[in-house]
Amino acid sequence: MNKIIKILLAAVGVIILGITIFVLIFWLEMRPDKSEMEKVTKQAEEYLEKNYKDGNYEIYDVLYDNMGNYSKFEYAAKVRKIDSNVEFLIYYNAETDTMEDSLTSELY
Repeated sequence: MNKIIKILLAAVGVIILGITIFVLIFWLEMRPDKSEMEKVTKQAEEYLEKNYKDGNYEIYDVLYDNMGNYSKFEYAAKVRKIDSNVEFLIYYNAETDTMEDSLTSELY
């Protein structure tokens, strides 16, 4: 009987350790990379200066696509037009090797 309890406790311990490792890896993968967020923000600022010269836009956040919902980007700057509250995304498209925005191109 004592041997069976030790085997069951060892099995439960291995299962708990496996679940803990899985949760830790999942948590680490879901966190955005700060340097990538800063990089996309800087690129979006340059994109706004080049393509939207009126200056009525603000970058208010960064979208991290950690679940793969968007095929064209992983990080995108969220931009809002101050006058009309029109919101769109500015992102680096690796397929075309250019910066794009969701107002002038399709996201999917």
